[in-house]
Amino acid sequence: FNIHHGLRPKELEVMKFKSKMKDVYKKANVPTARYKVFKDDQELLDFCKEVGKNPEKEYKGTFNVRISPMLHKNLAYKLKNNKQVKEFLKNWDRNISFIAEEYIDGLVETFDGITDSQGNILICTSHVMMESIMDTVNEGGDTAFYGQIVEGSDIKEVGSRVVKAFDAKQKFFHFEFFRLGKDKEGLGKKGDLVGLEVNMRAPGAYIPDMMNYSYNANVYDIFADMLIYDRCFIEPKQQYCIGYAGRRDVLKYKHHSQQIRMKFKDQLISHEIVPDALAAAMGNQVYLLRAKNEKEIQEMIKYVLEK
Repeated sequence: FNIHHGLRPKELEVMKFKSKMKDVYKKANVPTARYKVFKDDQELLDFCKEVGKNPEKEYKGTFNVRISPMLHKNLAYKLKNNKQVKEFLKNWDRNISFIAEEYIDGLVETFDGITDSQGNILICTSHVMMESIMDTVNEGGDTAFYGQIVEGSDIKEVGSRVVKAFDAKQKFFHFEFFRLGKDKEGLGKKGDLVGLEVNMRAPGAYIPDMMNYSYNANVYDIFADMLIYDRCFIEPKQQYCIGYAGRRDVLKYKHHSQQIRMKFKDQLISHEIVPDALAAAMGNQVYLLRAKNEKEIQEMIKYVLEK
């Protein structure tokens, strides 16, 4: 209907296609993993060789290639040997365009928040994934992550540059980064941040609730005020680290629910049963917890998920 508000279709491409996201990360001076949007079997095989592991030979150790759809879908693969490459190619739905990316040794950290019409950040936070979400889905493990205090952190400095590079205005945003687990030639030193992908929307699952509890605020009120008045009427200040511990019904845990409730009392925010349709990534039962610092919240999550 040619309504002149928000982004036009052409501008949406950098938010939809993972290959185009990498160009914008580069604009923000944030490195990203090598990649290939492959169109046939040989291009994928050539890329596997290029990043250092020869798929013609079986090998042991860490895998080096991650395969995912160009458009955001809940589908991803790890390829670590020739057998797995052939299995993927055999079952590849050719109607879906995939991107192959060099494996990064590190865990995901997010940068989440809301911007006004000028792209100013009104509220923001960051979440540290203690496990790989892809491994959680593929291997049926626990889901564990927590919100860290962002003020004065490198994730806020880097994330703010990326918000500006993507020209994110009047919206929720959810950026994902890898925190390097070891030095990686061409990307950086251990502990540096590497761009992964972007979602121009509110973060999923219980993360908006976690933001609320972290700030003792309401992100939906802040979002509504931004849309109507283009401002935030409070001065948000993070007070807590919020933890997420997702347990699996098929696994046996050391501490039952009543023990968790008694041990953490006021620090236990909620205990939720997750619908089956969402449980693959989130876990079957979720405990939300809060603490004053990262060390404490990590120990609490560890207690909930102890086998």
